[in-house]
Amino acid sequence: TKTFDPRVDLLVGDRIGRGSFGEIWMAERIDEGGYAYDRGSDKYVLKRMFTEHGLATRQSGWREIHFGRKLSGQPHIARFVKSFDTDDSMWLVFKHEGVSLHDVLYHLNRTSGIVQPSATWHALKTE
Repeated sequence: TKTFDPRVDLLVGDRIGRGSFGEIWMAERIDEGGYAYDRGSDKYVLKRMFTEHGLATRQSGWREIHFGRKLSGQPHIARFVKSFDTDDSMWLVFKHEGVSLHDVLYHLNRTSGIVQPSATWHALKTE
């Protein structure tokens, strides 16, 4: 069977988010003729990291890849699929199926308004 290549096998849809390190796009898998597979089951999330902003952005992408692999198979967390680079960006591919990795690893301190590492983040760091 053909190997999954997100650069040609995904049809990019709407942008659904943007932050200081990147932007997030919905995508769905398409067949060789350019037609979408089963619309309900083959949705993906593409995250383009703004690597032109420097090493810190690339390191953020590497952390997402690391934790995405480490948390693979956990319920309600989007499964990390793969990553790839283009001339100007790092792309991360996730299945669209639940809570974002960011929401698992960080929480908003409602008093200070600062995003802080979660209990899950601390538990993973000490493993």
